[in-house]
Amino acid sequence: MIVYALFSADGDGDGYVHFDLVCVALSIDAAKSRRKPRVTTGVRSVHASMTEENGWTCVGNRSDCQPDLDGFGGFIIEPMEVVTMTPPAAGDAP
Repeated sequence: MIVYALFSADGDGDGYVHFDLVCVALSIDAAKSRRKPRVTTGVRSVHASMTEENGWTCVGNRSDCQPDLDGFGGFIIEPMEVVTMTPPAAGDAP
């Protein structure tokens, strides 16, 4: 099963983008609906596909983002596969 994790990308100029998980949703549209308004003046997006018209959002992988950022850099919606596990039987060591 695929779910869509919405991350906010922020940076403090240290050469790393910091991703905060906003939500996990069952569709891209549901993830987009959970974006919170941000100050977008002077946004330096972390991905080339991000524009003001698409709400500074891209669908892709966090690893594809530019590493250096100072301030808000947009939203990433990353598809992820949910892995199911069988719980251990009663009395089995975890």
